[in-house]
Amino acid sequence: MLWRSFLATIALFWTLTAAHAEEFVVIHVEPAVPDLVAGAVYGSEGGSPEFVFVPSGVKVALLGEDGTSYIVEGRAAVEASHDGLAGFRVPADQENDEGLLARMFGVAGLSETTAAGRAIPNDKRGQVDEAEPGARLPLFIEFLPKLAEGGTFCLFSDSLFVRRIDSRFLDRIRVEVGGRTLEEDLKPGAIALRFTGLGIGENEKVKLTLATKRDVHEIAVQRLPAGVLEGSNFDRVARLAKHGCTLQALMAAEGADGKAE
Repeated sequence: MLWRSFLATIALFWTLTAAHAEEFVVIHVEPAVPDLVAGAVYGSEGGSPEFVFVPSGVKVALLGEDGTSYIVEGRAAVEASHDGLAGFRVPADQENDEGLLARMFGVAGLSETTAAGRAIPNDKRGQVDEAEPGARLPLFIEFLPKLAEGGTFCLFSDSLFVRRIDSRFLDRIRVEVGGRTLEEDLKPGAIALRFTGLGIGENEKVKLTLATKRDVHEIAVQRLPAGVLEGSNFDRVARLAKHGCTLQALMAAEGADGKAE
């Protein structure tokens, strides 16, 4: 009887431990270091939490399975659990606090970006179909200078979705890729455009030039399978980060893709 009671206690312990297992994915590391890889998952399964070791001068953004985001600045050794990361949590209410994009990339206006990343009003949608893969993780014009410094923007079909935060001004957008030139007008009040027929094959990585009336930027673009976006938001962020889609992984982590679970 005692033996059965002991076994039942052990079984209950493992059941409770498994139920409270926590996982956290590395979204971005700035600057890059060998021992911290974007897309890596740390956890606390089995009652033995892993530790995230962040060297001095390094900043790491993480996302928990529950949608909570964190930024850890080194030098630090942090337990991969909600308790261990509690002091590094990024406030969910960003009205008066900067979020992941602002803190990691220095991109201003995150609350506006997050709002802009949600459903597009019908009168501003144009020909953009939000059901198409990647429509909710668009290329924001305001992010072009940062992307031009390095990094990759990812596509999930043969279409590029371009968005802007400020909808007050007329702009003509030109896209050049693989010898093709595509141009569209972004009229006052409109916030989205769709460029299709880019001629970029799946898993192909190319240089793409995007020009407005004011600026011209060349960025790296990679087309990934649409399946990268399937599953929970945690899984989606992990895949985006692993493939180097850093900007879009941070957007998804902020819930800017409108699909955070």
